[in-house]
Amino acid sequence: MEESSSITIREFIDSLSSEMSTPSGGSACGVVGALAGALVMMSAAFTLGREKFASVQEEVAEIRERAQRLRDMSLELATADEEAFGRVMEARKLPRDTPEQEHLRRSSLDATLREATDIPLQIAEAAGGISLLARRVAEIGNPSLRADALTGAYLADSVTKSCAEQVKENLRWIKDEDYRRAAESRLRRLTRPIHEHQQASADKQSEATADELR
Repeated sequence: MEESSSITIREFIDSLSSEMSTPSGGSACGVVGALAGALVMMSAAFTLGREKFASVQEEVAEIRERAQRLRDMSLELATADEEAFGRVMEARKLPRDTPEQEHLRRSSLDATLREATDIPLQIAEAAGGISLLARRVAEIGNPSLRADALTGAYLADSVTKSCAEQVKENLRWIKDEDYRRAAESRLRRLTRPIHEHQQASADKQSEATADELR
């Protein structure tokens, strides 16, 4: 299939809807991560060059630049995930009629699965950065674009959670215990901010409800 970054949205969705093994969840995460980054960039663009937001111009310009890097990275990783999963599928097709063939197949499968696990971890890493940028530009940027910035944050958080599921599924089949422990540790670090955001949001809601009851 063509690279995810060089086809139309309709073509990508049609491919995702088909019975082909690629693209799949990881590629979808990369594309959604890129969309989240684009929303951050848009929110920043409507803040830059406006006198009303003169005090935050430098920071918002940096936010936009970083969001673009993460957006582009996410899109590249969407394609990389598709290619990596294709290699996993090829490894699964290797013969295993003899002990030697079984060993070769197992080694190939472990190697390709590690690669296919590293990529959603990288997508989640990029999404975590996008989420932070989105929340910051929602706080200091043009309030007319606040909803767009927060949409970017929520999309990015969903990418991280979805990548976590992709990683967990792959880890079920990887025999390398050291790699599994390292990946699980990295996953906990990447998902921790989401739980913190959710808790902070719940606390704010509880305070608002308490104020209404007073």
